[in-house]
Amino acid sequence: MIPTRWYLPFFLPSTALMIGIALALLVAWLASRRAARAGYAPDRATAARAPRSIAALLPGGGPWLLTARIARWLAGALAALMLLLSLPVTAIALTRAVEHPYEPVDPASLPHADAIVVLSGSIWHTTASDGYIHTRIGAAHDRFDTGIAAWHSGRAPIMAFGSGLGRTPNVPTEGPWSRDRAIRLGVPADAILVGTDAYYTSDEAAHVADQLRSRGVKTIILCTSAFHMQRSIWHYEQEGFDVTPLPCHFLTRGAAERFDWRQLIPSARALEQADLCFKEWLGRAAQVVP
Repeated sequence: MIPTRWYLPFFLPSTALMIGIALALLVAWLASRRAARAGYAPDRATAARAPRSIAALLPGGGPWLLTARIARWLAGALAALMLLLSLPVTAIALTRAVEHPYEPVDPASLPHADAIVVLSGSIWHTTASDGYIHTRIGAAHDRFDTGIAAWHSGRAPIMAFGSGLGRTPNVPTEGPWSRDRAIRLGVPADAILVGTDAYYTSDEAAHVADQLRSRGVKTIILCTSAFHMQRSIWHYEQEGFDVTPLPCHFLTRGAAERFDWRQLIPSARALEQADLCFKEWLGRAAQVVP
């Protein structure tokens, strides 16, 4: 996961906790050395025999020994928190909260609108050593498939695709790729709109909105991942559209979710999913900041 804003990782649990643990351990090590120089041994056996009250620790190297203890406790607490966030059961609970209140819906059950808007984020490219470019399709490609299903159910006469931002030189961004594939799936070329390149959801919304307004669109069906829906709706409502959500790419199984003992085994994937949830909450918080 590569956040678009360079500073974002410092606010996500994985990075923030690792930095916190490293700093706490560094402080503990430095404080233990200072305490040892002042006549306090930093090993556990000696520390256990040392006076326990803060007042008794003040003379000599006592304050450094106290600092080392507090830093070690803090490092342990941060490590425990990282372990908790690395549990799949925790990631599932967080993701449920982020995806709430959206549930899978049949596109054919939605009201008619002026346009269907499909957000980018489904594909990326890698380049082989021989220069051959590979297109990778991620799980978020459900956005494209769900949007196409809404089109074929007759929900709107126009389809609009976000483009995102390509990181591979001389390769079209997602918008043109989605347009070409939609045409192959039966959507008329003159019914397709494509936004310009955009770093952020807010930028993409502004660019797609310009295309939609040029066609007189006022009501849209917005198709994006369930965890991303609330923030996306806000951006398009800010652009003046009446939005009907069409959530997809669910990261939880809804009513089919069942507890399994394997959800108590820490995993990097669970921690990454926790990061994703916090990223969405940070994005939502940023929307309400003047």
